[in-house]
Amino acid sequence: MSLFAAYNEIITLFFIMLIGYAVIKYHIVADTFRKDLSNFLFYVSIPCTMIHSMNQEFSQAKLHDVFMMLGMSVAFLTFGFVLRWVGLKLLGEKDIKRKTVYEFTFIITNYGFMGWPVSYALFGDDGMFYSAIFAIPINIVFYVLGGFIFSKINGDKRGVTWRILLTPPNIATFLGILLFLFSVKVPPIFRGTIDLMSATTTPLAMAVAGMMLASFSLRAVFANRKAFVFASLRLLALPLLFFILLKALGFSGLVLAIPVIIAAMPTPPNLTVLTEQYQADSYLAAQLIFITTLLSVLTLPVIAAIVGFNL
Repeated sequence: MSLFAAYNEIITLFFIMLIGYAVIKYHIVADTFRKDLSNFLFYVSIPCTMIHSMNQEFSQAKLHDVFMMLGMSVAFLTFGFVLRWVGLKLLGEKDIKRKTVYEFTFIITNYGFMGWPVSYALFGDDGMFYSAIFAIPINIVFYVLGGFIFSKINGDKRGVTWRILLTPPNIATFLGILLFLFSVKVPPIFRGTIDLMSATTTPLAMAVAGMMLASFSLRAVFANRKAFVFASLRLLALPLLFFILLKALGFSGLVLAIPVIIAAMPTPPNLTVLTEQYQADSYLAAQLIFITTLLSVLTLPVIAAIVGFNL
């Protein structure tokens, strides 16, 4: 994939984000529409995309890639967990309520609402298939890691129940794996509906990202210089280092591309759920979500082009 092709794909997504931004900013739809649309994505569109993309013929080669992708995800989490110390040192943040926000977001990216649609847009069904597999370990550790990091604020170590992991995308991923392992094809009467709903995921997810940006004050957001230092480390330095490591170990194709693309994603929007729960700095979390999402429009095409040359 050339740099031009990568920019073309990402700019298309960016224009959809602008539409989402405009309909909220100019009150074309109510502010509550974003939450309703997010719920529709979470409960309907994304699960349909998972099943659509994973409903493939079983092969030993693809099964091997599935295990590779799971291992890559664990490696990525470990990589981010180790390098977060370097990032925190460079930022020099002392306030524990702010430091924990930076610490968590060095490790966890927006692998879902942006990672899946972008992987689908760049690499098609296989991109979605592998990114769904890659997300499994991240889904499992999201709240566990959040509790570990944010409990530093007041020692509040809250338990994590398996019910938290039983989300529609996770359930759809599990069903998709079963369909793949047993080469079961979705009946035609349902396949058409699933295929059409799957096609809505990328545009709706990008529109939701734009709607989220419309809720911030630009002047206040851009006043935080550390957030821009963090964004450069998170959006460029970390994925590039991860790419160099995987390339040096001999990986190529989508097994290389998907982990690096997910590593280059911005801050996850559900970070604020954790910051509110543990009394961390929720305003900083919102700033990081805005800045990294906005700047990812510039950085993602570069990362996509780099991995594209190695497919």
